[in-house]
Amino acid sequence: MTQTIELEKLGLTGLTPEEKFIVDGGKVPSWAKKLGWGGLAAWVIDNWEDIKSGATSAWQDYDKNNPR
Repeated sequence: MTQTIELEKLGLTGLTPEEKFIVDGGKVPSWAKKLGWGGLAAWVIDNWEDIKSGATSAWQDYDKNNPR
């Protein structure tokens, strides 16, 4: 279902290109995305034992408090 809203009838105006850039945050270069994902992967690898034990503990606690 597509609906068209006429902004002028509501007393509103569309965003200018500058405002759209601010709202969207601009474009992130591909190298920055790769760096971010690489950093996340490195962090997960470095902290895997803590992540694993925390997830296991949470799962066991959930099972203990929510019997089937």
